[in-house]
Amino acid sequence: MSEHDELLARNRALAEQVRLLVRTEQRLNRVQRSVQSQLRRIEDLNQFALAASTAARENDVLDGALDLLLSLFPYEQAAAFLVDERGVLRATRVAAVEGRIGNAAARVRERPSAGPADIVPLQPTTCDESSLGAVLECTSALFDFDGGNLGAWLALPLRAADRPIGLLLARKVSSLLPYAESLPEANDHPFLRLVSSHVEGALEGTRLRNRLATVLEHLPVALFVLRNGRVVGANAATRRILAWPEGEALEGQALLDLVPSEDHVLYEGFEADVARGGPLRLLGRRLFARDGSVRPVELTALALRYEGAPATLVLAEDVAERMRTRTELAFTERLATVGSLAAGVAHEVNNPLTFVLFHLERLAHRVPPDMRDSARAALDGATRIRDIVRDLQTFARDDSPKAEPVEVHTVLEKVLALAAAELRYRARVVRTFEASHFVLASEGRLAQIFLNLVINAAHAMSEDVDTNELRIATRDEPERVVIEISDTGVGIAPPDLARIFEPFYSTKTSNSSGLGLSICRNLVESFGGTIEVTSALDQGTRFTIRLPTARAGELPERPDPMPRPGYARVLVIDDDPRLLAILGEVLEGTYDVTTALGGASAISRLEREPFDAVVCDLMMPDVSGVAVHGWATLHRPELARRMVFLTGGAVTRESQEFVA
Repeated sequence: MSEHDELLARNRALAEQVRLLVRTEQRLNRVQRSVQSQLRRIEDLNQFALAASTAARENDVLDGALDLLLSLFPYEQAAAFLVDERGVLRATRVAAVEGRIGNAAARVRERPSAGPADIVPLQPTTCDESSLGAVLECTSALFDFDGGNLGAWLALPLRAADRPIGLLLARKVSSLLPYAESLPEANDHPFLRLVSSHVEGALEGTRLRNRLATVLEHLPVALFVLRNGRVVGANAATRRILAWPEGEALEGQALLDLVPSEDHVLYEGFEADVARGGPLRLLGRRLFARDGSVRPVELTALALRYEGAPATLVLAEDVAERMRTRTELAFTERLATVGSLAAGVAHEVNNPLTFVLFHLERLAHRVPPDMRDSARAALDGATRIRDIVRDLQTFARDDSPKAEPVEVHTVLEKVLALAAAELRYRARVVRTFEASHFVLASEGRLAQIFLNLVINAAHAMSEDVDTNELRIATRDEPERVVIEISDTGVGIAPPDLARIFEPFYSTKTSNSSGLGLSICRNLVESFGGTIEVTSALDQGTRFTIRLPTARAGELPERPDPMPRPGYARVLVIDDDPRLLAILGEVLEGTYDVTTALGGASAISRLEREPFDAVVCDLMMPDVSGVAVHGWATLHRPELARRMVFLTGGAVTRESQEFVA
């Protein structure tokens, strides 16, 4: 081979190597562009995922997804469809490059139907009219495209738990398709599935956050989030417990501004303790409300991340109602104990008091003239004891708030008698009793209400009988009886008046529970009534109670009249021989009296002898008056309606229910 030929061969080999290098560089450039494109796609997808992870609305997620498709690929229009509650695929959002949106945004507000949910494909696909005809028609109509369904389409299915939840559509509508190599190809399907999964996850996350936010917003427990000692988020219950005004931001408020100043020391290092030691349970804490009230709460605090940064979640449970219920229950239990004791004492006092009164009355007429004044004074004292015991029995009865006919004036007089010591040196009592109807209430509870109001009125007045008045008035209204209790005392300031019925709120400087008026209102309302208050400083206060009247059919039945004197046999029953002797002596000469010591002896006589009426002690051991009445109801029903019962106090539940 000549030197010339060798040189040509070398040149050809060198040219081939250059061509190989150029082709290799071109391949490397294509790979580099592909890698850069993939990296850009992944970066765009990551940015979408980051923004969608905190999206507040589904529409925000869909808008981001459509923008992502239009930025990743040379499509010009895009639409998002979601499956509604009836399983219909409906247009929800639209997007387009500049000049391609038209009136689509306005038309999509009508949420036009694109067909049933089962037309959503299983995998990302480039589609035509045969596979997604209804969806393509809907999209073309949204964008008002004259070319019908022409163009290059991309469909991304959105699924959750193997069921379709939506669909993303993108289209290139230009007749010429520059950059066609940039449209998705078969090897892009894994990335497209990744896009679908990110959109699906973002939609599901948004729905879960919205459901959770709805639950938290409607929880009765206050929830608020703290960061660096300030509120950064709160639910509706927090605003309610703090009496926070509508339209005024709670976010940004310092925790210490929501806590009474004397409690500030309890919250030193609060957030750090929670972050370091885990959930904390804090009992006996208080929050300071905007209306000036202090709310007792129990707090639970735990550390969490909120909006991407460390924070402290605080659950504040308002325990005012629980404390009120607990206090009322204890108060009711004390009343029940006192009532039971009063009933027992009354029973034990009344029996001997009966024959004391009987013999004092006889002595008052038989002693020498110089001793009659002393005898009458003793009789008056014993009578006063009897009246006090009788009035106390009003509070000793079983006081379940069962509505029954009650004569208001009788209860008021008993209350005034009990409150006489409080009123004697403070005020004159002025009565204006005009009501003529019974009311539906519980006598014991009604007495409790009246006594509370009367004692409060007495305490509101200084000791000046010549000037002060306690006025008690009643009148009839349609289907109501009105009771007004008013005083000429110091009155109540307007801020206090607005909260006078709140539990634990008291205007008294003494150690008061603040429950009296709250209990009064609850009792009045339990009978279907209302209670109102008006007051003026230095002029006095008036409480007005309205209670439903008892209808004719609800009034107590009248027993059959007792037989006429001189013609009747009366059986007198008691387990105390002294009382039995007194009762027999009182009735002798007017009726034909037979006595029986105890219930068993009485039933034995009733089985053998006829009687026209029975006078019976209610509380007797072994066989009680209730049992005697039960026997008579079965065997002598005509006599059961002519039984008169006497008792020093209904102590047992059986006797209380019988009297009621």
